[in-house]
Amino acid sequence: MRIHLFTTTIVDGRRSDALSRLIRSLTEFREANPGQELNLHLLLQKADDAALVGLPDWVDARIIDTKVSLSKARNILLSGADESVFSSSTLVAFPDDDAWYPEGLIEGVLALFEDPALDFFFCRYAAAPEKWTRGPVTMARSKDVARGASSNTIFLRGGVVGRVGRFDEDLGAGARYNGGEDTDYALRSYSEARKTLASPGRHVGHRDPDRSLRGVYYVGALRAVAAHAFRHPSDLGMLLRKIAVGAYFVVTGHLSAGRYLRDLSGLRRLLSGEVRDRPASSP
Repeated sequence: MRIHLFTTTIVDGRRSDALSRLIRSLTEFREANPGQELNLHLLLQKADDAALVGLPDWVDARIIDTKVSLSKARNILLSGADESVFSSSTLVAFPDDDAWYPEGLIEGVLALFEDPALDFFFCRYAAAPEKWTRGPVTMARSKDVARGASSNTIFLRGGVVGRVGRFDEDLGAGARYNGGEDTDYALRSYSEARKTLASPGRHVGHRDPDRSLRGVYYVGALRAVAAHAFRHPSDLGMLLRKIAVGAYFVVTGHLSAGRYLRDLSGLRRLLSGEVRDRPASSP
């Protein structure tokens, strides 16, 4: 099964140590599995040709001299990928530039995808990730996806990525609404997947979540959950829970009351069709 990873980084004169760590983890995997094809599709923002020096030949790098949102960066990469990436014989993931894959993780995920019906797997992440073991891998529900899947921890069969298409460029870091782009993409992937499995293990390496930023990213996550819930009315309870979480953030000081009310007002406009259509289905 061929592996295609999509990530982006802002160079500002040099590549970051964090990106180098990701590339090292992938290099170690390739060296331990010489017959396994793995490619990293990388968008280098605010970069020039010097940023390409020293990259391995299995890194398909593009450079732009501007800075774009995270969702737009991913869409640039998806749009430039060969159609063969989006097939049932490929595995696709979207690690951040400061994520990494510890020893044994990719091998374990590939073993799961030997099940031809499996289209989507996700776990969790941590700054001190747990060693991969098969462990308690269970069938996931949409609420599990909304709570536990992130861009760093989702692994998708390429055919699903082809059907889901682009990231919503209104959501995510640097976009109109902070956060939510990975929740939105994961929920759309869940809708397309024949079978979704999840592990509660924190197997992907990435800095721990900053709980102080929960209010900052609330609006994007709220809109992602709302869009999914109104396509699938059985998941309306998931939206009600998200609204209640926002109220909790207000009480605990993570979100101002004014911002919360504006988020709910924006949600009303979204659901009434005043906000533009969803992303196109094609990468």
